[in-house]
Amino acid sequence: MVLPYDSSEITALGAQARAGLDLAERRCPRCGHVGMRRYYKIFEGPARTSLITYLWCPSCHGYDGSTVSGAGMTLDHDPMAELDPAELRVLKADLESYFAKLDALWESGKLPQHLTE
Repeated sequence: MVLPYDSSEITALGAQARAGLDLAERRCPRCGHVGMRRYYKIFEGPARTSLITYLWCPSCHGYDGSTVSGAGMTLDHDPMAELDPAELRVLKADLESYFAKLDALWESGKLPQHLTE
């Protein structure tokens, strides 16, 4: 079951990031699995560009999502952009399916992405 991280788990993840740990070295604060995953989406809105980030554990499917200004940022690729819009709407309506798709993209080598600021 996909469940968002609570505030103490998010704090633990932030501490690992500030310590400079690579995603592959970060430990899930919920289940202890080593090797977190991340997906970026740049959204071009009418008023501003946003960067949406999902960080999740492939083992227990704990996750966190955040949105910040994406002005001046670029991605090397976005494999989810290749999906049919109807398929993407269905996936977004069901987080289990959404993260299963992200896991499949990761395992096929289409993720991770590289963000340039």
